[in-house]
Amino acid sequence: MAMHQHLAVLSRLRRHGRAPDATVPGDTLTLHRRDPVGGGFHAETVDVSPGERPPMAEMRAQLRAGS
Repeated sequence: MAMHQHLAVLSRLRRHGRAPDATVPGDTLTLHRRDPVGGGFHAETVDVSPGERPPMAEMRAQLRAGS
């Protein structure tokens, strides 16, 4: 959840020119979970990219344009 918020904040800052050269972290997270049967670990990759909504100003402009 924290990474979702972090990525959303970075994308909005970049959109408004406040963090133009900020390096955006990767949007995948690799978790190592213990295998209950064998006792070892297995890697599980999870997508953490935010599914954010566009700002209302962009939505209003699209509605006016008829898109």
